[in-house]
Amino acid sequence: MIVGIVCVDKNWAIGKNNDLLFHLKKDMQFFRNTTADSIVVCGYNTLLSFPGSKPLKGRSTICLCPNEVERDDCFCIHSFDEMIRLIKELSKTTNIYIIGGAMLYQSMLPYYDKIYVNIVDANGAPLTDADSVVGVVYFPNLDKLSNYEIERVFPAIEDEGYKTTLYTYTRKATMD
Repeated sequence: MIVGIVCVDKNWAIGKNNDLLFHLKKDMQFFRNTTADSIVVCGYNTLLSFPGSKPLKGRSTICLCPNEVERDDCFCIHSFDEMIRLIKELSKTTNIYIIGGAMLYQSMLPYYDKIYVNIVDANGAPLTDADSVVGVVYFPNLDKLSNYEIERVFPAIEDEGYKTTLYTYTRKATMD
């Protein structure tokens, strides 16, 4: 199964200037527990945003890297089509987690089987500097896409002073 996992604010923003909008203990714990001992897929900028620019511990990492980049701490793949072929094959026997960034999340819309979306009831990227928000990236608002539906809504919880609600979305069989 191909699974997205993301934390968004109430406007579906996920990050700013290559960093997360929120660093929430319970959300991070859910992410760690859900993706532990699995395969995660990320873009190169997301990999660089991790501590020490190293892959996350306890996971195998596939990274969509620029052509000139090779690393020995993760599997670098250099084309989106090649990545799709690989993760479709791997997803037959294990869950593959798509963990960012924004361009990869967007590009994977036709392929997700399930997406975990933790929605924080806050505006994590408020308008600044003459009403422009530079460097903010968004996850597609699944509530506005007819090919996705809510499968489950978990009870809201408090996490680091924020109210958060975890949703599970599933993709319908065909894309519009």
